[in-house]
Amino acid sequence: MADAFRRGRAFLVGDAARAVTPLGAFGLNTGVADAHNLAWKLAMVPAGQAADRLLDSYHQGRHAVAELVTRQALLRWENPRMHWDPTAVAERRAAGAWNAPMVTMGYRYASSAVIDPVVELPSTEDLTVSLDGAPGSRLPHRWPAGGTVSTLDLNRSRFAVPAGATGEDWRGAARAVAATLGMDLDAVVLDEQVASSLNLANDEALLVRPDGFIAWRTRGTADPARLEQVLAAVTGRQGRPAPSQVGCSRADRPSVIRAEPAVVAGAADVEVQELGQRGAAVPEAQQVDVDECQPVFGGEAAGGLGEDA
Repeated sequence: MADAFRRGRAFLVGDAARAVTPLGAFGLNTGVADAHNLAWKLAMVPAGQAADRLLDSYHQGRHAVAELVTRQALLRWENPRMHWDPTAVAERRAAGAWNAPMVTMGYRYASSAVIDPVVELPSTEDLTVSLDGAPGSRLPHRWPAGGTVSTLDLNRSRFAVPAGATGEDWRGAARAVAATLGMDLDAVVLDEQVASSLNLANDEALLVRPDGFIAWRTRGTADPARLEQVLAAVTGRQGRPAPSQVGCSRADRPSVIRAEPAVVAGAADVEVQELGQRGAAVPEAQQVDVDECQPVFGGEAAGGLGEDA
C-alpha cells in the first residue's frame, strides 16, 4: 500500500494505491469508492467552491479505508468460511472480521469534511443498523412517503439538506446559504417516518455531501449562519466550527484556493518512492493563505483537520 494517496497534483486511485487479496472482490469495490470520494472534490476546488485542503481529505479518508479493507481481505484469505458463510457471526467477531456488506458500505469517515463524526459502529454485521444517520456514515436508502425518489438521490451529486418533518425553515436557510456561497444547495423535508429512521427530530436536519456521506447533523432549528459556517469548514474554506464560535465575516475570509489537480489512476507498479521523486517536479497549485481568519475553539486557532478515517 502506498504511504500517500496524494502528492501535489497527483492522486493514486484503485490498484495504483494498494493491492488487495482477491477473496471478497473488495479491490474493485474499493477502487470505485476511491474515485467516488475524490471526484466531487476535484470538481469543487477548480470551480472555486472549496479550498485545496479539501483535496487532502482524499488521502486521509481513503487510506484508512484501504487499511481496513486490506485487513478484512487477509482475514478471509486465511479463513474463507468467514466470508462465504452468513452464519459464521461468532467466528467473524472473534477474528475481528466484518460482514462483507459492512466492509464495502458500512465504514465511516471522521475528518474536517465531517463535523462531530460518530466513529463507533452499532454493528459490524448488520448494514441496516449501522446506516443510522450518524455523521460520517453513508446516507441510507429510504422511500419518502408518496415519493418516487430514494433518499440516495435527493442530493443529485451536490450538497443537500434533508430536514425533519417540520423543518420547512431549512429550505429558506439552504437558499440563503446557496446564494451567499455560490453553491447549488437545496433542502428537502422528509416525512416523519423516514426522519425517525435517521434519528432525526422533526426540526433537525442533516448536511449530506455530494458522495452521499453525512457531513453534519444539527441538533437545533434552522440557522443559515451556522449552516454557512459548517459548509465552509467541510469544504476547507475555514477551520472546523465550534458551538460557541462566532466565525469570520465574509469580508474577512481569505480567498478560495484555485487549483488544477490531476489524477493518476492505474499503473499499479508505481511505488511510493517513485511518486515522491515525481512529486518534486509536479508544480503545486497557486495557493492563498487560508489561515488568515481561523475560528477559535478550546482557546486555540483551528487548523485544517484531516478528512476521513
